[in-house]
Amino acid sequence: MHFTLSMAGNSGQASNTIYPHQQAITNAQELEQAVRYDHVCGQFKNNQRTIANFIKADCLIMDCDNDHSDDPTTWIKPANIANYFDDVSYAITLSRNNMKAKHHKVPRPKFHVYFPITEITDAKTYAELKHEIQEYFPYFDDNALDAARFVFGVPSTKAIWHEGSQAVDKFMMAQRYFAQQNIGSIHEGQRNATLSHFAGRIIMRLGNTAEARQAFQEEAAKCDPPLSKQELKNIWHSATKFGQRMANQKDYIPPEKYNQPNDDLQPADYSDTGESYVFVNNCKERVCYTNQSGFMWFDGKVW
Repeated sequence: MHFTLSMAGNSGQASNTIYPHQQAITNAQELEQAVRYDHVCGQFKNNQRTIANFIKADCLIMDCDNDHSDDPTTWIKPANIANYFDDVSYAITLSRNNMKAKHHKVPRPKFHVYFPITEITDAKTYAELKHEIQEYFPYFDDNALDAARFVFGVPSTKAIWHEGSQAVDKFMMAQRYFAQQNIGSIHEGQRNATLSHFAGRIIMRLGNTAEARQAFQEEAAKCDPPLSKQELKNIWHSATKFGQRMANQKDYIPPEKYNQPNDDLQPADYSDTGESYVFVNNCKERVCYTNQSGFMWFDGKVW
């Protein structure tokens, strides 16, 4: 396993956009040294970290802050990642806020997962892969998915180096294939990840209802071999906590309202112009475009 990071010459400087030092990472010790500085995956024109300057990347970083719940039994720990990304290569370092109180929340595990990938030379494709991974594993931070996202340096951390037989982009390609083929059985090595993903989506669609639980039980019946009742209980409990977190989001639409017709979303005519007016009228306060950053979305706090 190997990948490339671009580092700044300092640490903790959010306003800095210059990352002039590229380093090939081939082991845990090299990673521990590199992450002492603010860093980003990929390379950028003139070493300036912006989406517009994106050249290429052979790695991506996913954040896990465990802010989906205040229940410690539902928190994701570094050791759990292998359960969801079967035989995938990755490395993990603890974030600078690991086990520190932040925003009036009790301390909890916070870490970064570095996934080597087949080299990507398009910022949009790169961001889409990050979004796909976060949708598959919603415990990754959904506010850290753009192609120029950087990570603050950590003065001292211990890296976990996990060699696998495949890169995460190939793993996600397989997940797409399984979904398209609608393969009936969920085999060992995929059970926890598949059911966690399914439970999170069914909770978002139907809420914590008898219908949702029944759908989850039917999906769980496809496991070969079956998961224990306690494992299924833990997966469902984590999904309900995730659903509660999503329900607290400003723009969350409850399941009972999600499928209701909305006249505001019906264009006067189904031409490009008519649909554009609908988009602008509904999204002008939440979406914008700049030449430097491309499209941006406002989550209520930051763009």
